[in-house]
Amino acid sequence: MRIPMIVLVAFAAVVLAQGSPAASSSCGSALTLALQKADVPSTVQGSLFGPAKPHCKTADALRFIGTGLKGADYSYTWPVSGSTEKDWHLTGDVFVALNAPAAKKLFADGKAAQHGFFADFGTEKAKPLTGLHYGDEQLGWVGPDAGGPQAMVFVRRGAVVWELRIGHSPPAWKVTKAQVLTMLNTYAAKQKKRVGAG
Repeated sequence: MRIPMIVLVAFAAVVLAQGSPAASSSCGSALTLALQKADVPSTVQGSLFGPAKPHCKTADALRFIGTGLKGADYSYTWPVSGSTEKDWHLTGDVFVALNAPAAKKLFADGKAAQHGFFADFGTEKAKPLTGLHYGDEQLGWVGPDAGGPQAMVFVRRGAVVWELRIGHSPPAWKVTKAQVLTMLNTYAAKQKKRVGAG
């Protein structure tokens, strides 16, 4: 009887710590700059990463890409209108650097990798997106994924660097490049508005 109670108390402490102001403040402004549940369709569902809302990135995760960073990420899934078997998937990250020069370095690192910090976004067969106007610096790709295209953008605005990507499931649902780019532009515009001047 005691062991389950200890486990429940420990679990509750972890949950409360994650939702506490101290946990939120470790993100700085990144948490509020990230896309929120209100920015996506009301039919949004949670994901493997938890409920449909942005989360603070851990210090360990941030340490690998820079120093003095605050960060948040999000992952949203929602069904296509009128379907129970087709879903859109939107994921993204927002990083707030100490200043614009630090953000420029962070952006340069992601640009050198060609895919921002989406390490699993293959650019070998992807096509670059042109005419992007989301920040001071940006790059974007549309490329093949299982069952059709996916797309991403990687952007710096002032001291903020952000990225998002849109994909779909299942692979049997053959989306078009135009559909994917419409979705990308919709949510990139919302992310741009949240970041503002950075």
